[in-house]
Amino acid sequence: MIIQRTIFFLALSVFFVLLIASGKVIWFLRSEKTTGVFSFEGKGNALEQIRITHSFIYFRHGKDTVWFNGPIGLNVPEGAAIPVRYNPANPSDATVNTFYGIWGGTLVYCSLPLLVLLVLVVHPHIIPYRSVILLSRKRPFMQLRLKDAAGNPFS
Repeated sequence: MIIQRTIFFLALSVFFVLLIASGKVIWFLRSEKTTGVFSFEGKGNALEQIRITHSFIYFRHGKDTVWFNGPIGLNVPEGAAIPVRYNPANPSDATVNTFYGIWGGTLVYCSLPLLVLLVLVVHPHIIPYRSVILLSRKRPFMQLRLKDAAGNPFS
C-alpha cells in the first residue's frame, strides 16, 4: 500500500493522540466529583534536588481521608473547599477538578510526540517532500520512496 507522506503523518499523529488521550477519557468517565479541603502549601521532600511547591489537599472517601498533591499555586486560604475528581476504585489517584488539573499532563504527553512528528514532516532532509511511504506485510514493513516528475514512485 502506498501512502503519501502527509496523510501518513496525519494518521500517525491522530493515532498518538488517541492512544494517549484514551486512558484519560476512560478515567474521566469512571471518576466521580466530590469536594476536598485545601490544607496547606508545601515544598515536598527535603531531599529532592528540585523542590517544587505542591498544594496538599484531602477529601473523604467513605471512612477514609485521602490526601493528594494538587497543582502549584492555588492561592486559596487554608480550609477552602476545592472541587476534586477521583476514581472510586483508586481514590489516591485524585486531581483538582479543573481543566488544567485533569488534562494538563495529557496535553503535555500528547504534544511531545506531535512535536517530534512535526519536525520529521517539516524538515526536508529527513523525509523529502516528493516522497511516499510504502507499507507492506513483509520485511521491510515501511519503505520511503521518492516520486519522479510524473508522480510515480521510484523502485
